[in-house]
Amino acid sequence: MKKYLLLLLVLCFVCLSAAGCSGNGASQAESNSTNIQDDSEVNTRIDVDLTEMSSTMIYSEVNNIMTNPDDYMGKTIKI
Repeated sequence: MKKYLLLLLVLCFVCLSAAGCSGNGASQAESNSTNIQDDSEVNTRIDVDLTEMSSTMIYSEVNNIMTNPDDYMGKTIKI
């Protein structure tokens, strides 16, 4: 009985992890439903531009934002 329970647990984990990596989930639907503005409509002063950074630099910058949020108050961050 324990073997079947463990097998079921592993199978559920595999299914959930595969569904999370597909990229066609609720996050994409939510991003499509949000109101996206043109760059011309957005304030042209961008203090931190994450779109021009490598993945390592993005991780470092977001970590810095999370650890020192007061340094980023009032700044514009382009994601």
